[in-house]
Amino acid sequence: MYKIGNFRFEITGLNENQIPENFKKFETNQQPDYFYHINIVDKIEITNNQFIVNKPTMKITINNNLETRYIYLPNDTNIYAKSEEIDDEHTNIYFHKNYLELIHHDTIFSSLFSLERKMYQHNHYVLHSSYIVYQNHAILFTAPSGVGKSTQATLWEKYRHIKIINGDRTLITKEKNQYFASGWPVCGSSQICHNQTYPLAAIVMLDQGPINKVQQLSYFEKTKRLVKEITVNFHNQDYVNHYFEFIDQLINDIFIVHLTCTISKEAVECLDTYLKEVVFEIRE
Repeated sequence: MYKIGNFRFEITGLNENQIPENFKKFETNQQPDYFYHINIVDKIEITNNQFIVNKPTMKITINNNLETRYIYLPNDTNIYAKSEEIDDEHTNIYFHKNYLELIHHDTIFSSLFSLERKMYQHNHYVLHSSYIVYQNHAILFTAPSGVGKSTQATLWEKYRHIKIINGDRTLITKEKNQYFASGWPVCGSSQICHNQTYPLAAIVMLDQGPINKVQQLSYFEKTKRLVKEITVNFHNQDYVNHYFEFIDQLINDIFIVHLTCTISKEAVECLDTYLKEVVFEIRE
């Protein structure tokens, strides 16, 4: 059994060695409310070609609000997995035996479960971000790939001796008007993955630049940047409605700032001063 956020689920059909180590960090003794069964097969066929999503790496059909997903690797025309929702509590997954050596990879494995679809039903959303702990709160660095999220997190680890919870993804949850940042079983190339939860204090939107400067962004700019970095199923209108409502609440409730930064100790000091004086109101 596993628990991610408030979503509890069971996975059957695989042996222990086929479960990624990062996924095992989310094991729980709590009773599941959802069930996945994985079947290893030698053939996967498309049984319905009325796609509501038709992308190179994923095709999706829907019947009575139940999704079936056909999943591909980039630049590969063969289906490596089919994920078929049976009812509100069960999904059958068919994984092609020719790809079995890849099943223990975090990204491949997590793609089988449509986790982002289950998360929004619990008012949880996944932010593309590096997640550090500072003053016993979560600070999230978010930006497109290549801007330097994990680099800034590593600088904070070096100069402020903080802990990095995840180098690439954060699950943001809201419970009783309080926001929390939680671990996620996929961490990109950083290989930093911990199953820990802290109250969310601030989201820092990054850009590289010649100077280190913290500044405020407009509501529109915050929204635009969050839309690019929070996972969403745009084919699901209910999901989209909740998604934009969540973003609106997040912007109004959480400190969200912009940091132009260099790769330096000075970048850490610049943001550290702001966080202490504005977010945590610490006067030294």
